[in-house]
Amino acid sequence: ATALRGAVLRLAGVLRIAVLHSAANQALVGAIEDLQARLAALVQAAGPIVILLQGDVLRVNGSVAADLSRPTAPVELNHLRDDFARHGIGGLAVRALPTHEELTTFVRCWQGHEGRSGGGALQSALQRLGVQTLEVLPPQSDSISVDGSGRVLGPREVLSAYAALLATAERSQSSGAEMTVQLVGRLQAVVEQAAALSDSAPDLLLFASTFRDVANYPVVHAANTSVLAMLLARRVGLGHEAVSEIGQAALVVDVGMRELPETTRLSPGELDAGSTRALLDHPMRSVLIGLREGALDPAQRARVTVAWEHHAGLDGHGYPRPAPNGTPHLFSRIVAICDAYDALLHDRGDRSGLARPLALEALYQEIDRRFDRQLIYAFFAMLGRYPPGSVVRLQEGAIAVVGAPAEEPRMFDRPEIFVVRDRTGARLPRAQRVVLWEQRGERGGRIVQTLDDRLFEENLLQLLF
Repeated sequence: ATALRGAVLRLAGVLRIAVLHSAANQALVGAIEDLQARLAALVQAAGPIVILLQGDVLRVNGSVAADLSRPTAPVELNHLRDDFARHGIGGLAVRALPTHEELTTFVRCWQGHEGRSGGGALQSALQRLGVQTLEVLPPQSDSISVDGSGRVLGPREVLSAYAALLATAERSQSSGAEMTVQLVGRLQAVVEQAAALSDSAPDLLLFASTFRDVANYPVVHAANTSVLAMLLARRVGLGHEAVSEIGQAALVVDVGMRELPETTRLSPGELDAGSTRALLDHPMRSVLIGLREGALDPAQRARVTVAWEHHAGLDGHGYPRPAPNGTPHLFSRIVAICDAYDALLHDRGDRSGLARPLALEALYQEIDRRFDRQLIYAFFAMLGRYPPGSVVRLQEGAIAVVGAPAEEPRMFDRPEIFVVRDRTGARLPRAQRVVLWEQRGERGGRIVQTLDDRLFEENLLQLLF
């Protein structure tokens, strides 16, 4: 994240110098060389980079990089906003590593198109001159794909990608299904699509993972765990390839459970010794299913490792046995948190599901025993005090569904919400969107109680999709 911010600041400096000097100016030439060096490391590590301005919010690969309305925002980024406005664009996408010549061509085109309405002429000039690695984006784009297609993504595309994860999870968990070349190829394709969305539309993808379905728990749990794991991997700075491998591993981490009878998996009471042993052995069965794929490529190694370790814990008391060096692989530690969180939300035989904020508290109690402390902190920062999908009561008595966490970490308890019922409990004809972190000092907008969202028909997917 720091490196991305540094590259954006350098880009802002290059464009600011370009306003004042010709492309032959030595200061500008040096700034372009430095920008190219920064992008080389970032594109190799993180893949495509999307810089997007939405009002006063600057986003890089979907994450908030700066709030330009704050007096502490770097002056260079305010200049960047002004430069984008003068050129009629909303952002810039780095699809692949540009050469020094391509960056220089981009700067010359930038100098020649200042003040023109819309970015279409600038983009046409870049294409005419053969610059394929850089693309200017239109204003007010909420989410831009990063796969080179230039498609604008919306709720329909995100929901379609989530449905594909559900379908693939269901197929992989079918009794007797083998991890054939075709199924592995399908797994890789659908997860790759979702991994791209974790870059370009993380909020919408997080909304999709709020879906719950007790009747189809194994399938829904697998898809939700995969989505959450990819988003957490992005949050801690992992690159696109690693995010995709984690998503694949999470989607099939519990395939070994499919061979257990439903009475064992969802038993409402205590299991006998044999059933308990069979349940605790499901990681081994998942590993054996994975090993039947054949040659161990990096993605398959990740799937096998996570299947074996995601219940290993950190204190030596996990199962089927502790990690060899005492610490599970990073991928396993990420999936363990996301797997446990989504499992806590569902009714599971001997216990009822928890409200989302209570599930976070349950995870916190297991820090340094089951879960990595720093990853838990990153997970909490990603979801906020009231995770998306939570149903809450406001101080004035109205009931709302939480839509998104606050963009500023210090406002973690003031998310974006959708008010769905008034203080009497009557359903509103249309949900009212309220951004609590913008209502600083207004007591009427504070959350005072978390409610059991299973008792309400309203949910985030219905409101947004």
